[in-house]
Amino acid sequence: MLWYSQYEVTALFIIALFIFYFSIQKALPMRKSYAFNAIMRTSFEIVVTDLIASYLCTFYDRYPSWILEFSNELYFFGVVHVFYLIFAYCWNITAEYAKKPILRMTIYKIPLFVMLTILLTNPITGYLFTANKYDGFRRGPLFYSVFVPYCLLYLVMSISYFFYHRKYFPFSVKAPVLFTLFLILSFYSVQVFLTPYILLFGISLALGSGILYLSIQNPDFDKNSKTKVYTAESFKRYCDELLRNGIKTRYIGIEVASYTTVIKIYGQEKANAFITSIADFLRKKIKGVKTFYLHKGKFVLVLNSDINEKIIFDRLCEYFSQTYRINENDLIPLVHFVFIPRIMKTETVNDVLECIQMGFDMQKDKNSLTLLSCDQDLYDSMVRDREIRRALHEAVDKDNLQIFFQPIFNNEKNRITSAEVLVRIDDAKLGIIPPDSFIPIAEEDGTILRLGLQVFHKVCQFIREHNLDDIGLEFIEMNLSPIQLMHSELADELIAISHRYEVGLSNINFEITETSTSDITSFRQTMNRLIGEGAKFSLDDYGIGYSNLINVLSMPFQIVKIDKSIVWGYFNGTDSLLPRLIEMFQEDGLMIVAEGVETEHMQHVLGLMNCHYSQGYLYSKPIPQEQFLIYMQKHKAICDIRNKYLNPSDIKALNNMPIILGQDTFQEKIRNGVFVDKKVLAKEYEKNVTASM
Repeated sequence: MLWYSQYEVTALFIIALFIFYFSIQKALPMRKSYAFNAIMRTSFEIVVTDLIASYLCTFYDRYPSWILEFSNELYFFGVVHVFYLIFAYCWNITAEYAKKPILRMTIYKIPLFVMLTILLTNPITGYLFTANKYDGFRRGPLFYSVFVPYCLLYLVMSISYFFYHRKYFPFSVKAPVLFTLFLILSFYSVQVFLTPYILLFGISLALGSGILYLSIQNPDFDKNSKTKVYTAESFKRYCDELLRNGIKTRYIGIEVASYTTVIKIYGQEKANAFITSIADFLRKKIKGVKTFYLHKGKFVLVLNSDINEKIIFDRLCEYFSQTYRINENDLIPLVHFVFIPRIMKTETVNDVLECIQMGFDMQKDKNSLTLLSCDQDLYDSMVRDREIRRALHEAVDKDNLQIFFQPIFNNEKNRITSAEVLVRIDDAKLGIIPPDSFIPIAEEDGTILRLGLQVFHKVCQFIREHNLDDIGLEFIEMNLSPIQLMHSELADELIAISHRYEVGLSNINFEITETSTSDITSFRQTMNRLIGEGAKFSLDDYGIGYSNLINVLSMPFQIVKIDKSIVWGYFNGTDSLLPRLIEMFQEDGLMIVAEGVETEHMQHVLGLMNCHYSQGYLYSKPIPQEQFLIYMQKHKAICDIRNKYLNPSDIKALNNMPIILGQDTFQEKIRNGVFVDKKVLAKEYEKNVTASM
């Protein structure tokens, strides 16, 4: 019996060539690369043993039976494994793209273990084949009933599995993999069922290996063409696989902060050469790491488990302490390092990248060669920031922002006359999120524009549905972000919304924080347009920014809100600036609001300073709309009764006793409904006033 083996000889050289190139190019150590390498090496073993076994079985009477048996055992051993490895490759590449492939890989190993058991017992049973010097090679009873179905099973499973997850793959991956699977399936079926003596299986494996190598597995695909180190996309895939399989490792981020300076001074070409020289050093001289280039002068080193990070860091510091020569000029690069230890409980590759970037940002003003080691607290804060970002976008997309109100006490009229609107997010996972947590994020990503308009919609709707005079309010205060004010169409949008709700802008007082007034001159046009429609403006949080006071006083503000840090500093005895600020602003005709008022003593002293308004927890924390309406209803009832039943001299005496809800006093009794009859209420009020005087 003669086997036609010319195709196998060709396959041998093809597979050997791809194994050689794949080995010298140092592929990214991912599971699909391991599986692909195993497929090629097993295919090489199959072709070699097939050539040897077919030759021996052609001249079977010349060789001992054990040689014939052993050579065929090796061939079958390779075939059994290569079909499993083909499926393992498909499973791993699916896990890379689909993230959650169906069933665990252990389940799919069961046919392999069964077939290996049959193969190992074959010298005794002869169920798969017999090979001896008397009869040559003969197929056994289980060859067509078990062995061939086993091989076809893994091929069909591979095709089905890959086709089931096809929506996750780009065409550049889907097409070559499916083509390779159908190629091997076709060649193997032809050899087994139609031409058993023409050896085609090896050439199908060789062609399949070549297709996968040229389309997917070429290691150069994972490398930056200039730096010759792995790319940012490769880092994401590699890191994702580590995290997906629960493998913890360590990372060192490297930021060449002077990269942008090199571009500006010497140009992009010199900057690329500069980065390439750094990449060459990291790739050739730093052992025990995998080097990735992210972008704009930023690298990440993934440390092997047996390497000491201190040794790596010392070597890096030694290298980056050198002077670089660019266009006859010496350059000492500004470089920062971030270390992420193995104990960090990072969940996704984005967590790792965000930690590294956060570490770079925290070192912006630091000297060169500084190292920041990220800890769990830093990571947890980053995760919370990400959750807040998610909650922000969900709330804005669904128009589900909540507005809270904090009353503002008028010291001259001894009652609440306005309120500040503060936005909140009520998230199912995080609960109530205050604006300090999400406004900076909204300003950073531009969501603030939509957010601000949605809040203004809600404020106008509130004013239309609840007459401010009936509530006891003169106006509502709401914040405007500097990002909003830089939007040229803001005034038109706010005016259009107010017209839609038939609400005059005279009911609105817009607050601008002091930290934004460095660019206030660019806001003049928007402010003047809104003021022309009746709106007023306040300077918010005065005392926390760096504004030029002359610039501030030149702007069309009517109210200045003094930050609570200055107010508390005065009452704590650490800062005496408050009285002078109030006097100075009054001389310029501005109304004053003192923030952070928490005690009656503070309110009383501020009244003596002729501070016009007070705001703080003494009166109320920010409360939801429904609670605020109840609050104002009770507060207005007290004011109405006071004005109706008390003499002017009694009312004058009340200037030293503010009407405050929420305390265990006369007002608390009113809130709890102790008094029903107004005359009894008036007498009790007068009694309370007399006692307080």
